[in-house]
Amino acid sequence: MPMPPLIPTEKPLMNIEGMMSQKGVPPQNALAAPIAYPPGFTFQDLQTKAKNLKKAWETKVDKCKRNRLLRNMQIDNQEYRDRGNFKPDEIYIPYHVIGDNITKESASYIKFITASKNAGIFKERNSPAVTDFESLERIFTSSVRYEGYEQEVFPIIDGHQLHGIDYMEVKYESSRPGYFEFEHLGYENVWYPMKVQRGKLQSSPILVKNCEVTKDELLKIPDIDLAQVDLIFPDTKDNNPDKDYAPIQKLYYRIEGTVYICWMNIDKNSDFLRKPKPLHMGRWKIVKDKMTGMEINRTPMMEEFYPIVAFPYTITENKQLVETLGRAALDENTQEAVSSLVSHIINAYHRASQTFWSPKNPTTSNEIEQLDLVLENGRGLNQPIDFFSHPYPDASGMLLVNALLTQNKSETSQMNFAVGNREDYASRKTAREISVADKKEQELSTTQVVLFSAAWTEVLNMCYLVFKGQVQIGTIVLENFDAAILDKDLILTSAGTTEVMQRQETLQNLQNLWPIVQNSPAGQVVLLEIIRLMIPTLADKVILALSQAPDKQLIASLVQVIQGIAQAHPEIIPQESIPQLQQLMQQAQASLTQGQPTASGATASNEGQQNGKSTQPNTTGPINQNILTRPGV
Repeated sequence: MPMPPLIPTEKPLMNIEGMMSQKGVPPQNALAAPIAYPPGFTFQDLQTKAKNLKKAWETKVDKCKRNRLLRNMQIDNQEYRDRGNFKPDEIYIPYHVIGDNITKESASYIKFITASKNAGIFKERNSPAVTDFESLERIFTSSVRYEGYEQEVFPIIDGHQLHGIDYMEVKYESSRPGYFEFEHLGYENVWYPMKVQRGKLQSSPILVKNCEVTKDELLKIPDIDLAQVDLIFPDTKDNNPDKDYAPIQKLYYRIEGTVYICWMNIDKNSDFLRKPKPLHMGRWKIVKDKMTGMEINRTPMMEEFYPIVAFPYTITENKQLVETLGRAALDENTQEAVSSLVSHIINAYHRASQTFWSPKNPTTSNEIEQLDLVLENGRGLNQPIDFFSHPYPDASGMLLVNALLTQNKSETSQMNFAVGNREDYASRKTAREISVADKKEQELSTTQVVLFSAAWTEVLNMCYLVFKGQVQIGTIVLENFDAAILDKDLILTSAGTTEVMQRQETLQNLQNLWPIVQNSPAGQVVLLEIIRLMIPTLADKVILALSQAPDKQLIASLVQVIQGIAQAHPEIIPQESIPQLQQLMQQAQASLTQGQPTASGATASNEGQQNGKSTQPNTTGPINQNILTRPGV
């Protein structure tokens, strides 16, 4: 069924939290003016709390910067030589273990997000009936996968791998098809109490989002206090473009269960940059007349959840969310050890390749000194000399490097294909080792994606609430769609969990089954399913190629032999056998052309049927039956 198109409507007015009015008309029962601040939530109270969180997170911010330096490992060897840190012939080779592991693992996460047909799967809670929500799933998917959504989603994948945790915010945005958009926040830009436990970010009494903004961006925010803006961006004649940006803190906190938001610069402002208001994500409580079904009242629904989701990389017995480790912490020591060893080995080989000399019969007993004599080709010396060089490094050094890399890859169940010849039990990685490593990698990547899936599902549910609210009030209008479906109690799960991961599990089971059934009649069925799951876009071409071999190759070879005999020695073929051979040649031609694509894109047999013509063999093709016809017969 085709997806019902999204009909664009006139965009509503909105403020930063999503308070809006349809077509510029203020909604009924909208929020009134500024609230009275309860004890503990005045500007000074919130400013002090935010400053304390900033101070507590200073070490984490430093850790974040260090993680990025470790991951990139940019070394200017010439600069270190100029400083005197390296000798003139020394070089340092950074081995990017952290970045390599992140790159290899990220493919599983990206496939999880993008490979499934739909972004989410809907089911009705506590209902045994199987309902088709395909149209809703496709519409919602088009809203989730808006143009450029990858720019915010993919950094989440990279960030939570590197640091161990990263954060995403779901924002109300009327310019998007679903009236929401994603924002990647970054590890160092979300502050909360250190005692917040894993999976309980929503229970935090306060969240602080730190961001860099310009003065123009601040002035576009409704209800902004211009006097406080001037405190952040005083009029100066400094032409440094970096000073056009300033840190701004967006505070989320709860009062009696309702989430409030305010803005400030905790170091420069003397009052709220934007006064606190309840968080509204475009959802409304609509009261309809029971008789006519017409809307008679509408009130904004204030949110009770923070629109920020944490993406942890691993889950351990340590319940503190901030203590989650990423690849930077897990691979730092291995990366440093491998880089140091490889650099020492290369420097040792470089020095060992150089030649030194000394007089064979020294004529003085003075202290050893270096001579500047340069040996030139074709020139003689007036006394004999000895040549020598540094010893070459022992081969065990590279074995140690391989051991470190292999151990690190085993922790992530990745294959170390760079490992050299081994002297212990085999010269190279065996097919069995590669197969086992591949299976373990699939198992581990599936486990990691499960953790990612839980956070991604939480994001999708926030998005669905915004999308549902806009459909119900009519700002999103759908053709040929029964909006009553949205009134059902639906459960939304990430489609990647069901489609991508189940496909991966099925593929692994089929690969385990294949050695058992490959020589049985079921072998071909299993093989075709493996091909369809591994390369769905190329499966048809591969299966077609397999269907042409080896039987068709054998038939083609036999036909060529018969043609050669008939052409070279026609006299040996009895006259009464010619009709039978011609019939066999026609059948062979039909067998070889069956299923082959034609110029029109259809198969030979299908094209004949579509045109209403008989699919007789082509005698001018590779098999020529005329060879078997004698002159005058």
